[in-house]
Amino acid sequence: MNCRLCDSASSKKLFSDDFRSYWHCEKCGLIFVPASEHASVLEEKRRYTLHHNSSLHEGYVRFLNEIVMTACAQCRPSDRILDYGSGKNGVLTRLLQDRGYDCTAYDPLYGIGTGALTKSYDAIILCEVIEHLRDLRKEIAKIKKATGRGGNIFIRTRLYPSLEGFAGWWYKNDITHVNFFSGPSLEKLAAMIGRKKVQQYREDIFILRKGR
Repeated sequence: MNCRLCDSASSKKLFSDDFRSYWHCEKCGLIFVPASEHASVLEEKRRYTLHHNSSLHEGYVRFLNEIVMTACAQCRPSDRILDYGSGKNGVLTRLLQDRGYDCTAYDPLYGIGTGALTKSYDAIILCEVIEHLRDLRKEIAKIKKATGRGGNIFIRTRLYPSLEGFAGWWYKNDITHVNFFSGPSLEKLAAMIGRKKVQQYREDIFILRKGR
């Protein structure tokens, strides 16, 4: 089976649980769930309704503020920012707007920002999004095109601990998570978007930069 990130034919089945199978690419390190085993869009939306992702949830706002503050420290006041996979409520978008940034929400699952990708941005934020993307290579191409100005890409996701520890890793148990990254696979992602440098902030926040 070809890798959903680098498209190489060097992926092998890592293991299966009661719900789906997980494949590991020996070339780039991505672990992924085959498209035939993804949850339906209806199931995905149903899962999201269980989340308390609103501005009224203090814990969620605190969680978002961690990547907001990281982005604010790297972005200029005039920068245009895209909240890629904003969710139904667009809380991250509003947090950045409240700080004076020109931030646009985009989430095709909810029909939000349907024309957003016709513009280019100085920065794109994917907060707990990259692990959900069904057609990973197609979405990467969209992200690359939307950063025509060469800005930073901010990604929040968990890196899997090891191949041996993956089966017991809690992060894989969310049925909407279908892409699981390691350091090397995140570097491959950066290269595909035209970024040469991956900097880590906190245990689960990464910035993909142009570098030198």
